[in-house]
Amino acid sequence: MPESPLKPTVPVQATTLVVAKTHVGVPSPVAFERNLSASLVSEFRRLAILSKWKKKTPEYKAERSRFFAEHATEDFERLFGKNDQDVDLWRKLVRHLGLGEGQLLRSIPECQEALRGHFVNLVDLVDSCKAGTKPRIFKSSKDLAKYIHRTGKAYPREKAKSNHLLREFLIYVGPRKWRGKKGRRGRKAAATKAP
Repeated sequence: MPESPLKPTVPVQATTLVVAKTHVGVPSPVAFERNLSASLVSEFRRLAILSKWKKKTPEYKAERSRFFAEHATEDFERLFGKNDQDVDLWRKLVRHLGLGEGQLLRSIPECQEALRGHFVNLVDLVDSCKAGTKPRIFKSSKDLAKYIHRTGKAYPREKAKSNHLLREFLIYVGPRKWRGKKGRRGRKAAATKAP
């Protein structure tokens, strides 16, 4: 596995303990040691297997949202910090995304300008840092919203508001409008009709 170009801003522990509780039926805590160098997605899958959560159930989805919200924040702050007044942290974020190449970014507004118009999933951003790869960058907030609906890699707005670096990535992800193939075909057909 390639080494990540990012160095955490705080020392990395090998694991952290997560205690999951089932919300349906009798509560049964599961002791789970999270590997901080593993991706959030793989660690949630491991937790779901240990907790015996079935995919696509309300419980699974709720626990996935909770897990991503809690641990994406921890990992993001460990990798990028949370001092939104530190231009070096903004530069580190821009560099990891492969933006602003060849530019000397001297200020936070210049870094914010380099980020403008680029849309990245926060869970993927954290996981890409751990893997030493670049995350997928979407062309529009609409494309990112579709991806979030499809993958369930949502991040709660309230969590990001406390960190200005995280806040830079917020988009509105509304409810899904179209479900199934019929809805998509109908919309596409309507869009291609001649006036």
